[in-house]
Amino acid sequence: MIFDLWKNFSQYGNIMPEAIGVIEKFMKTATPDMEAKSYPLLGDSVKASVFPSKTVALDAAVFEIHRKYIDIQTMLIGVEENYYRPYQGLKVRPKNEVFNQEQDYQLFEVDLQNALHLTLGPDKFAVYFPDEAHLTSLAIGNESQPIKKIVFKIDRNLIKHFSEKENKS
Repeated sequence: MIFDLWKNFSQYGNIMPEAIGVIEKFMKTATPDMEAKSYPLLGDSVKASVFPSKTVALDAAVFEIHRKYIDIQTMLIGVEENYYRPYQGLKVRPKNEVFNQEQDYQLFEVDLQNALHLTLGPDKFAVYFPDEAHLTSLAIGNESQPIKKIVFKIDRNLIKHFSEKENKS
């Protein structure tokens, strides 16, 4: 997991060299009024989804993990609370007993024990690597707020650490 300011994003070029450039280029043109849709940046290997949403209360939130894609999340409008923690020890949500390979996710019940808390706004980004449980779009306080966010999906094979591991196996 990485949590940092956008002004520091280029420092992570050694981790994901192919993805950094296309994401930086996209972010230079990203505006709060940009069209909500999916933007392929490097085929299926790097894509950006821009979408409006609303923050949710803790009782409506879930932890999720991915295995094929890394998430980089940021805000265009608004702020949201995020939590990160290892998924081991989390209870799988009913109907999500098996990892959904096709859609690359599994959902878990909320358990904030040993969770790291962060506040995500337009000047920050969070990177969630495979099997890192993350809870996003959480309301600050009890009031749901409109937000607009970008979620970048990066194929794990573009991340130096994961591609090296797979090449050794």
